[in-house]
Amino acid sequence: MQDTIQEYRKSVIQHGKESDRVYVIKCAPNDVKAVKDHVNTLAERNGYSKIFIKCRKKNSEPFANDGFVAEAVIPSFFGEDDCLFLSKFTNEERAHPDKEKQELIDSVLKTAKSKAGSVDSATIFSEVRELTLSDVPELTKLYKKVFKTYPFPIFDPVYISETMKNHIVYFGIFDGEKLVAAASSETDISTFSVEMTDFATDPDYLGNGAAFKLLVTMEKAMRERSMRTSFTIARSHSYGMNITFAKAGYTFCGTLINNTNISGEIESMNVWYKHLA
Repeated sequence: MQDTIQEYRKSVIQHGKESDRVYVIKCAPNDVKAVKDHVNTLAERNGYSKIFIKCRKKNSEPFANDGFVAEAVIPSFFGEDDCLFLSKFTNEERAHPDKEKQELIDSVLKTAKSKAGSVDSATIFSEVRELTLSDVPELTKLYKKVFKTYPFPIFDPVYISETMKNHIVYFGIFDGEKLVAAASSETDISTFSVEMTDFATDPDYLGNGAAFKLLVTMEKAMRERSMRTSFTIARSHSYGMNITFAKAGYTFCGTLINNTNISGEIESMNVWYKHLA
């Protein structure tokens, strides 16, 4: 069952069994104490093993006093204030990846950082274009082909259509009439920030530079929309995605341990950021 996304006061919260967590996507400054109490209640009532919050540093003390720790930090995300990715585990086992997975996380990061600045723009793809409502069927078809599970309802054409009308800009690469790669820019005008996310490439087209081509195009489009900070929450086991962001000049700023159910299991995620302005 897909996790639930709901408004709570002026904040936005996602929770559910799929990722076995509560995720505060947006924590309004005046909601801090109420959000803290609410997410603890949600976690206890539903037996969730992780609570995960994006929060202004200046508002983080109530969470820190309640056992939350910062797993990642994006400097100057809120103008002069930093954005903290705070986590609290209610199950100690979830707080620690096993030895094999930790070694993979370390290997991916080491490889990605070694590629920073070594941009290879070679690609077979000549054009990326912004997707429209008429592309939604192809987009959901691609996401279903690439991902077994996903933390947001990207397999649902209604969700894609509504977010496309609202705050998410989708981009795609085509081979003729076939959509072979896509990604999205989830904008937040209140912070002039954008999350580069939902990257998917048809398995038959992997290794051809699609993700990098998409990212460069998306950055240009987001600068034109006055976005100041770009970031991503990338699968920590993915060499390709972490290398893509390192090559594009993003800075690694932390790993979210056992954070997200994607492609059938809960994975740790790496946070990368870049100031666009």
